[in-house]
Amino acid sequence: MNYFEDSINEYNEKDAQEKVELAISYILNDYENLDFKKTLILLKKSALQGNSGAQYLLGLLYQGGIEALEMCFEVDIFTNENIDIIDLDKSLYWFEKSAKQGNPKSQCNLGYIYENGIGVKVDYKKAINYYKQAAVQGDEIGQCNLGYMYEKGLGVDIDYKKAFKFYKKSATQGDEVGQNNLGEMYRDGLGTQVDYDIAMQLFQESAMNGCIEAFYNIGCMYEKGLGVDTDYEKAINIYEKASNLGHEKAKKKLERLLQLNK
Repeated sequence: MNYFEDSINEYNEKDAQEKVELAISYILNDYENLDFKKTLILLKKSALQGNSGAQYLLGLLYQGGIEALEMCFEVDIFTNENIDIIDLDKSLYWFEKSAKQGNPKSQCNLGYIYENGIGVKVDYKKAINYYKQAAVQGDEIGQCNLGYMYEKGLGVDIDYKKAFKFYKKSATQGDEVGQNNLGEMYRDGLGTQVDYDIAMQLFQESAMNGCIEAFYNIGCMYEKGLGVDTDYEKAINIYEKASNLGHEKAKKKLERLLQLNK
């Protein structure tokens, strides 16, 4: 490759990055009245130029539509356009393009797609492969999901020590699901010794970060007196929080405790 070709490639990369950054600025700044077509055109042009970030965002859009963008950027997007963009084949295509360039978010999404059979046959081996690619790069979601595969024995033999290792890596980076799952390992003595104090600390950190399952687990700790004094009042309060957030098991626990404490 000569200097001229190098210069063209450098220009294309820069141009593609500018396009995706402009599209993101529209999403973040104009979300109350988003010109979706203009945003989509920018993303497509950038993706076709090989930008892995744009390819990832296209994958999200084709997978979950506007709602997927809202979750990604934590904004409520409003547009006057009638949008029906979900296409799982296109989603898979763009995630694969992005993942080949080493984008860990796309690798995680592909892992999730193959783990749950979203538009494809369930393939735990492929799921593990993609989660590993993301985890090696330090992606906390990839680490957590890989830990789950080892904990449940999905595509691999159950290995609690490996599950514990990957949950710990994820939790250390602040992933709320990783924190909750690591707490469960300490609570149940899987891959490590039982330690209710550490388990409770992790559940509390996870709950503060928004994990509904962690609220439920804290309620269980107080109900059963694991590392704390049994306290049905605290358990009821916490189950109520989890129930209000849509946790079905917490709702049943709440109803049972309320009946017992009438």
